[in-house]
Formats: sequence, structure tokens, C-alpha cells
Amino acid sequence: MLSTVLFDLDGTLVDQESAAAAAAAAVGWAAEYGVTGVEVAAEWAVVSEKHYRRYQRFKLERLGLAAEIDLLIAGDTLPAGKPDPRAFAHALQRLDAAPHDVMMVGDSLTNDVRGARAVGIDAVLVDRSGRHAQAGVPRVRSLVQVLDVVRR
Repeated sequence: MLSTVLFDLDGTLVDQESAAAAAAAAVGWAAEYGVTGVEVAAEWAVVSEKHYRRYQRFKLERLGLAAEIDLLIAGDTLPAGKPDPRAFAHALQRLDAAPHDVMMVGDSLTNDVRGARAVGIDAVLVDRSGRHAQAGVPRVRSLVQVLDVVRR
């Protein structure tokens, strides 16, 4: 029986890519360095990468999500990154749960959905743009729809 839902953070709970690109463009720092247009997001990603792990936890607090999380399993605590099965096996161990008791919700077909399925965890793909219509996996366009999938 389903007892736990794992949520990916960036791209799933938080649209990190769009938010970072909008913030970088709004601040205007890039124009001062001659970086404009689509290059802004790419340059910002390079600059921010070294601070990213520390910021993961801060985002949850800032968005008011920290209190809603029973157990935070961050990438820097995993023995391997997604989609490596060891990442999901580690999560199962920390949760003291069997794969059939857990569902993974994420925006990456490879990292979140296929990674979870590799260890027997059911998974739902958050496909806001509809670009994975032929993926052959349960998909939702919004997080609100996850409840419908969980109830099935």
C-alpha cells in the first residue's frame, strides 16, 4: 500500500530553470558583462553551480515547503546521483520502506522516472509541456494532478 511519495525538487516542486533565468535577466547583471539574450541563463547556471547545493535547502525554507517535508534526502547525502539505482535504494533504506510502498514524482524521464522504476518504485512524470506524450509512463501536467494518480 502506498505510504510515501518522493518529490524531486528542481523542475518538479520548483521551476528552477525558469526562475533563475528570469532572476538573472531582471537583475541586469549580465548586460553589464556583455551577456544578453538566451546566453544569460547559461552564464548564470555556470556562476551559480558552485553554490547550488547549499541553496537547495534554503529554497525549501524560503518557499514555505520545509515544514511540509517529513524527511529531506538531498543529492549530497546520496551514495550516487540519480538515475543510479543506489540513489533510490538509499532513499528506501532511509524511509524503511519497500519499493511498492513508495511513489516517485519528478520532471525527468531518465533521472526520476526510469531511475525509480529500476528499483521497483512506481513513478509519475511531471510533463508540463506535454513533450513526453509517447513516453509510456504515467504523466501529469501539474502537481495537483498527482493526487489523482495516487488515489488510483
